[in-house]
Amino acid sequence: FIVDEYTTLQPVGGPGSANPDRIMCTELSANWEYCSGVMPSDGFKVTNAAILQTLLDVWGGDPQQGIYSKSVQQTAYRIATAILDNFPCIDAVTLTTPNIHHYRHELEQFGLENPNIVFQSTDCHTTASGRIITRLSRDQQRARPQSRL
Repeated sequence: FIVDEYTTLQPVGGPGSANPDRIMCTELSANWEYCSGVMPSDGFKVTNAAILQTLLDVWGGDPQQGIYSKSVQQTAYRIATAILDNFPCIDAVTLTTPNIHHYRHELEQFGLENPNIVFQSTDCHTTASGRIITRLSRDQQRARPQSRL
């Protein structure tokens, strides 16, 4: 983004920089479409539950260590790819992830220190923020029944 005299959000420089990361926060809406004419081998209920578990596992990574992500887009792509790789009955995955920004709360105006502990979140439905839509599919031409989370 453009950095000028009015910029308050510091750019992220990645691991090793003075500002290596920022709080990543989003709301995730997931849709997947089944291949036309292909019945999931375990049925729809079991397959949907397994897809949801894959989504959660890939989103957060190992429960003890998590997983580093450069961006919401990278994480969404990783999820969609894992679903398509592990579920041949799925033809397409669409993930919607709006940005929910967190800004450092300026407690100094109240005579208090804030060593990057207190942050104020924005509401992605009422404030300007990006709405990221990631869609991966096997074939764009087929009609498919849909499932929605």
